[in-house]
Amino acid sequence: PGHLLMEAMQKMYDLAGFDAWTAHSVRTDANRSFAHISQKTVFGVTDIYFLAAYYGLMEVVEDEIKRLTHLCAHTKKGKMIECEVILKAVGTKPSFLIDKMLGLKELHGLWVNGDPLRPVVCNGMFVEARNFGSFSSGPGFATMVMTVNWFVDYPGDWESVRGQLPVSKAGDTPAYVPSTTHLTPMFAILSGLLPMLGAAMGELDQMKTMKQRRAHPIKEYIASCKAEWDCYIRVFKQRGMITDDRPEPAYPYNGAMVEDWMDRTSMFWVQRMAQQQKG
Repeated sequence: PGHLLMEAMQKMYDLAGFDAWTAHSVRTDANRSFAHISQKTVFGVTDIYFLAAYYGLMEVVEDEIKRLTHLCAHTKKGKMIECEVILKAVGTKPSFLIDKMLGLKELHGLWVNGDPLRPVVCNGMFVEARNFGSFSSGPGFATMVMTVNWFVDYPGDWESVRGQLPVSKAGDTPAYVPSTTHLTPMFAILSGLLPMLGAAMGELDQMKTMKQRRAHPIKEYIASCKAEWDCYIRVFKQRGMITDDRPEPAYPYNGAMVEDWMDRTSMFWVQRMAQQQKG
């Protein structure tokens, strides 16, 4: 759930002195009982960012560079920033040539022009959600592969969803690149209209959880994260970037916290299912 994700992330943002709940991309209520995150960038999940903020080694500036002079960037807001190197993170830009190659006019769910034998699978762009299963697009592809194979194995089921799936057309991005607001209702519709497919997708979700926990036992994982955290601090000191004037920040997470968030997540979904059954 988004509000538990925000609660967990705030542990890091506290080191930077920033209330992440006040970010422009976060919508919530007075009690912060939910969090809807809408932004055109993915999460910058990196310990070194927060440690650099804690030690004053970096500054976040929202501005644009107007011009450059020797070792200095001049911004449109009149700020002068001393710098020796500029890195421009350009991100990724999908190509409209893919639409042309596929003859794609409309993407019906994952299918080119509504043809169940012509799927095109691409991770959605941006962040637009209240609930999060992963920071990576990788696990989602397992569900997509099962979904596109389903209509090869059970072609008759396509008639049950024909005309019901969300349709994406080219706009700011090519049609083959779905938005989160396209994929989320698509999976909900497929699960609702095809219960057997929905059950199979649910089984994959459980498998993802099981594999995640097996591959990352909490005690060992937290210990590894803490060791890396401490290593960054040592490197800062060895290179004379910081002094001992400021106390070393402890790694902000422990096993008990993670277990608590996992338990509360499970309870959240149990209560959500109970409400849906009553409704």
